[in-house]
Amino acid sequence: MHLRAGDNSADKRDGVDSNSLDFLVHMLPVHTFVITNNQKLHERFVTMGFKAYDAPRGQVHTTLSSDSTTVLQAWRDWYTIFRAGVVLHTPSAFSESAARASGAFSRRVQAYNKRAVRNLSEMLAPETWQVVSVQ
Repeated sequence: MHLRAGDNSADKRDGVDSNSLDFLVHMLPVHTFVITNNQKLHERFVTMGFKAYDAPRGQVHTTLSSDSTTVLQAWRDWYTIFRAGVVLHTPSAFSESAARASGAFSRRVQAYNKRAVRNLSEMLAPETWQVVSVQ
């Protein structure tokens, strides 16, 4: 599971709202590995028993960082997503690129709507792209 929080106020893509987080915490299998760029999201999931790498302190977009540790952690996260068999993620070119490169089954997490969503599969949207084998 890749949970992305917005990079800054100019980022218009939806991250995760608190209702969606509550639903995910209770519906995801506890063996789900969580990758996030947000310390509060990290703490919430780890407290509930999920496994995760440490989240970065502060929220910095990796492309803006000159810190080698931050860059190496980003590659670690990307490679972990790349190696996963199933990838669930909030809107993120970072996780989408890893899932595309690996061909893993992936789904985008949509906002939770308690009137429409009764189980996790109803909260997941198909990707807007497909991996096609070229022969």
